Amino acid sequence: NKPGGGGGPFPGAVEVAKAPADGYTVGSFVVGIPVIGPNIGIPELNPNPFEPLGIFLTYPFVIVAGADAPYDDMAGLAKHAQNNDIALGHFGAPLPPTKVTFALAKTLGFEYASDAAFDMLDCNSLASGDVDVMNTTLQLVLPCLDKIKVLASIGNERISLIPDTPTVSELAPELSLALWN
Repeated sequence: NKPGGGGGPFPGAVEVAKAPADGYTVGSFVVGIPVIGPNIGIPELNPNPFEPLGIFLTYPFVIVAGADAPYDDMAGLAKHAQNNDIALGHFGAPLPPTKVTFALAKTLGFEYASDAAFDMLDCNSLASGDVDVMNTTLQLVLPCLDKIKVLASIGNERISLIPDTPTVSELAPELSLALWN
């Protein structure tokens, strides 16, 4: 497990790419590594050096806000953002979940006033006030699920833990995305 997240330079992926092709080194990557990595100037990843073995995990990304946010859903966020600055936290601007979050905002007629990449986006990120809204995995906010608002999930199906929360693809069908390792 190597740090170096969402905007690159993806040191773990580079290490796997540079390893001998002898079957002894296997990488586990989020979809952004083989999809985005070759396109953001990382020489070891361009062209894409990986041979996929399979998808072993899909994971739920969510767009969340604090419990005290003056909106309860994405439409409410869009309306609120017309007259208020909203700060978005994410794991990296080039990554697919972040791009979908930006695209959904555009589809709903607003832009985030600011955004920043974080190494960790959990309950503390919202509680500290570092961000108003964040794009993160459901696992990282499970401890405070009853203290936040989940505005949407990024994936092809609703998440059983939050069955009343719409998917981004329900709100904007052209933004359908499955996230995988």
